[in-house]
Amino acid sequence: MMTATELLSGPYEATTGTFSRVPLSAWGALCRTASRYPDKTAVSEDSGDGLTFGELLNQAETASANLWAIGARPGTRVGLLLDNSSGFLTALLAVNRIGATSVMLPGKFSDAELAGMIRTARIDVLIADDRRSIGNSVFPVPATVALSDLLASSGRPVPGAVTDPGAPAVHMFTSGTTGTPKRVVLTNRNIMHAVAAYEHALDLTADDSMVFGAALYHVTGVVAVALQCVYLGMTLHLQRRFDPVAFIRWAEEVEATYIHGSPTIFQLMVEHWPEDRPQLDSVRLLACGAANMPPGRIQRLTDRMPGASFRTVYGLTETTSPATVFPEDAASSPFIGSSGTPVPGVSVRIVDQRGTALGPDEVGEITLSGTNVSPGYLDADDQFMAVEELTTGDLGYLTEEGYLYVVDRLKNQINRGGEKIHPNSVENALCGLDGVEDACVVGIPDELYGEVPAALVVVGPGTDVGGLLGRLRGRIAKYAVPVRILAVDEIPRTVGMKTDRNAVRALLAGG
Repeated sequence: MMTATELLSGPYEATTGTFSRVPLSAWGALCRTASRYPDKTAVSEDSGDGLTFGELLNQAETASANLWAIGARPGTRVGLLLDNSSGFLTALLAVNRIGATSVMLPGKFSDAELAGMIRTARIDVLIADDRRSIGNSVFPVPATVALSDLLASSGRPVPGAVTDPGAPAVHMFTSGTTGTPKRVVLTNRNIMHAVAAYEHALDLTADDSMVFGAALYHVTGVVAVALQCVYLGMTLHLQRRFDPVAFIRWAEEVEATYIHGSPTIFQLMVEHWPEDRPQLDSVRLLACGAANMPPGRIQRLTDRMPGASFRTVYGLTETTSPATVFPEDAASSPFIGSSGTPVPGVSVRIVDQRGTALGPDEVGEITLSGTNVSPGYLDADDQFMAVEELTTGDLGYLTEEGYLYVVDRLKNQINRGGEKIHPNSVENALCGLDGVEDACVVGIPDELYGEVPAALVVVGPGTDVGGLLGRLRGRIAKYAVPVRILAVDEIPRTVGMKTDRNAVRALLAGG
């Protein structure tokens, strides 16, 4: 029998594009883990509630019976409108058990916004937190189930488990309520390959424990956190709402070894680090994805957790989270600032506007293909659009050594009279200046050049904002130096905790 320190999955097999010994579904992963560690804590909530893996298995079986009783079947679309809790994991696994599809819904959105998403997704059954299920006539869905009712013991017979590796397991919206509604289809195979890829790339084992405070309904929360812990048998310490001070103190209390977060989460940790807790000694691993992470911020973060290896991750909803992972500690690597190398089963190409592959160090659009890349999208008319090679909309380049550098989003690129400026590179330069804690660079209108760069910054006490422009000159190209820099208390964020560049532009226009 394997010990907790041994890898659960076998080696990557290039001929099949998969890892060996990986369960075919999330439900299969739970069954395996519960048989190995039935009494180990699976989820520990900051409210004090929690479940062992054995209890999680039993509760998910009960929930699957209750779903079956109201008509949910393989292929049924089940909306999950749930806050962070053990109930989120239970519902996700119960839906997977019966072969239905979980549709992730952002709890921070208004009822009106959610109603539009529910209508677009053609959801058959909605599982909602009790407070959201009251007065559910707002939501255009045939059946709504309160979480407490879903988890209630009913004595109903438990249906047989359905396993189809190629079946859709999760649908996720790519753009919320903006733009043309489009959903990413993630299959069981996508998800199980992604968790195995993380296991190998990050050397994760059941001996690790994770603390997490961001929303679970994003792809990071579903795959890299919830199902990663279920797959490996790691304990998940789950914060219902992220609070940086409470998060740090809890991580110390439970001796967490692993934190997976976004640049915003890590920035807030650095900004609000308790003075009476100079360091977190138990943390051995930090994984950061979703956006640019300035090298200066990485250094400040690892100063607080000196025993932690910092591993940058690049991925999208369409890659079921990981596409590339830094293969070593980024903070001590000459490749700091890179997003690492492709995980097993994923291929990365850099192409020009005609789709022609570019060579090392040439900037172009990043394209991805592989086992954990989504097979495609569902459009507003519910028509499936297949994807063979994913065009990401991100600009980047590959080095001779195979490291991927993500330069910026293509849509964020600033065109100053024909000179292309990548905001991420300017933000990194700003954050590399002493006293600058955070920065956001956007293009603002200009009569002569069309648009020019401008920046919001968060600075420490005593920092001369007026002197930043002079300190920046010589570090980046002259045309890339912001025409103005405005200091703010914090960079505006969206409900998903990403930088709100429209709000930044508005502040710079009116400031």
